[in-house]
Amino acid sequence: MVRSKQLVTLVSRKTGYTKQDVKKIIDGLFLTTLNLLEEGEEVYYYRLGSFQLTRRESKISQNPSNGEPVFCDPYIAVNFVVARELKNMIKRRINPNKFTCPVNTKKNKK
Repeated sequence: MVRSKQLVTLVSRKTGYTKQDVKKIIDGLFLTTLNLLEEGEEVYYYRLGSFQLTRRESKISQNPSNGEPVFCDPYIAVNFVVARELKNMIKRRINPNKFTCPVNTKKNKK
């Protein structure tokens, strides 16, 4: 997983901008996206995809361990849809026979 600090370093090397400038740009992009989503806007990044907020209504679900009903409050979720261009780029660049998905160790621990 690439963390924020690593991303700043990679973008800085690729673009020639200082790490401080790249960090300001990434932080500004994040905050602007958040503000636009709060205003009800859908945010689309060319070649990456789009973000939008969706409201999940309250519902009665079931506890999988004991089968008892559980009430779930309504909440706001972020929905991300990958752009077709990104999907196509990945299909062209990544050989599925050579790609291995990272193992999520948190789910495997019991």
